[in-house]
Parts: sequence; C-alpha cells; structure tokens
Amino acid sequence: MVNDGFIVSGDAMNLVLVSLLYLAALVFSFRRLIPRLSPSAKLLAIGMMASQVFVIGMSAAYRPASSYEEWLWHLDQEFNIPSSLAFAQLAVCAGAALITAWLAKAMPSWRQQEDAFLRQAIISSDQLQLSDTQTVSAIPPNN
Repeated sequence: MVNDGFIVSGDAMNLVLVSLLYLAALVFSFRRLIPRLSPSAKLLAIGMMASQVFVIGMSAAYRPASSYEEWLWHLDQEFNIPSSLAFAQLAVCAGAALITAWLAKAMPSWRQQEDAFLRQAIISSDQLQLSDTQTVSAIPPNN
C-alpha cells in the first residue's frame, strides 16, 4: 500500500502549533497591550518576549545527544528550561503588578465608581436625619 500523504511527527506538529500560537500572542500584545504600558514596563515586556522567543527557538533548533538533553529542552516536559523560564516570567510579572498596585497613588477605577455612586446617593437624599427635630445637610453647598 502506497501512502502519498505527508508523514508529520507529533513533535513537528507541536512545534508548529506553539509557534503559531506564540506568533498570534506576540502580534496581539505588540498591537494592543505594549503601546499602553509605561516605558519601563515596555522594556520589561519586550525583554520577556524576546527571551521566550529565544528559548522556543533553541528548543526547536537544538538536537539533543542524550535523553537528558532532550528532556532539558523539550516543550512538553515540566521542570526544564522552557517551563522554568515561563514560571520565572510569571513570577516577575506578578511581582511587578503587586509592586505597582502597592505604589500606585491613584484610586482604582472600581473604587472611583463605588465612591461616585455613594456621593450620588448622598446628594439625592439631600439631608440626613439626626433626630426628630434636627436635620443636617450631607454635602455643603458649592459657593
């Protein structure tokens, strides 16, 4: 029986799939996310993407001589160079996000919306009842 179709290994299909997905993620991030970052965050993001592209390229181009080297650079294995780099990048990004949130002086948008809602509720009630005989204005008039 003659097979005229292409014979493609699972590793080759995996490499093509990873490359296409990563290319799509790169295009999306460079078009949508990176222009909105601060200059230092842009450098961090570009450095992370460049290192990830380098590691994926190395794992694709490197031909291991032993089973240990194959495990070390294989994209589907855990606890090796590509997965360790991805974990380190996740940790760096999470740390940068936490430090940024801690040092940020501006109020988060959800908090601004909540405060605006509460201010509107106070203004609409116009006065708060202290007792049966006393009333006090909730918001001082703007003069």
